[in-house]
Amino acid sequence: MTTKMNVFINSFSKGVQMKRFKFVLKDKEIQPTFYGESAEDIIKSILYDEEIISCERIHFLLEEEKMIINRIKNEMEFMGCIRGLGTSFYEIYKNDNFKVRLLKVDTDKYYAYADYQLPPNLTERVTWTVANLAEIDRLLSLGNMEYTIVSCRYWGEPKLSKPKELKGIKSIGSVDYIPKHSKPQLFIKDNDLYIKHNDYFSYYWSPPEGERIGMPLSYYANKYFNKKRQEKFTYPDCWGSIILRNEAWLRIKNAVGWAELKNKYRWSKDVFNLQKKTVSEYLTGNEECDWLRFWEGCYDVLKKN
Repeated sequence: MTTKMNVFINSFSKGVQMKRFKFVLKDKEIQPTFYGESAEDIIKSILYDEEIISCERIHFLLEEEKMIINRIKNEMEFMGCIRGLGTSFYEIYKNDNFKVRLLKVDTDKYYAYADYQLPPNLTERVTWTVANLAEIDRLLSLGNMEYTIVSCRYWGEPKLSKPKELKGIKSIGSVDYIPKHSKPQLFIKDNDLYIKHNDYFSYYWSPPEGERIGMPLSYYANKYFNKKRQEKFTYPDCWGSIILRNEAWLRIKNAVGWAELKNKYRWSKDVFNLQKKTVSEYLTGNEECDWLRFWEGCYDVLKKN
């Protein structure tokens, strides 16, 4: 079977200027448009098993398609042009989330075709995802992801209130941050991810100056926090730490839409990079591993909902 893309490429390689046709098919609500040398060629190679009601030649881009091209030019950075097949060439644009190629045959004539490329995971990508202008418009409408601390409390301060935006919204699940010790809850509001984090860059407690060093945890817990700790071994625990837990409500704007398009590792790394811009002074090498694992867990929960 000859695919639409094969017809598209073969015609360009012959140096043929493509024509655009819209078809009305029997028992089909969608009216597809295809490029080809002629309507007959498209029917023979693509629509041979469909019953054609009518066919209309489209000479220009639709108004909404022209608006999308203008939006790409206004909102994205122009990178340059590369040669395509035959007489065609591509204009390449980029923003923080993806690159897009617009196909042209003249200085001011565009096809209603585009392809895009998401950021690479490790090495530079060489392939492009075939799309149409409406899909590129959707990508632009997703907007950039943003990392925001909605509210935060340090140990000993009053408890946090649930953001008013989440009134009546239930948690979609939880993710381990520190296994068996911290399991933050996740919430979705529109296209945004909210997180109730119950161990947000918490501090280790240190004995005050003059206090005896190396005493069991039970000694410090009872003396400074009025908590009686049961020993689990025949000898007291002198190696553990007392954590003063901080808590925070976090918001990752536009996280849901990009989780649908990016793989787990790309999405997690992007969120982590946004986080680093906000809290870089608190991050250590060990915490980077914890946070990356946590964001990967968030991605898995998003994909299940």
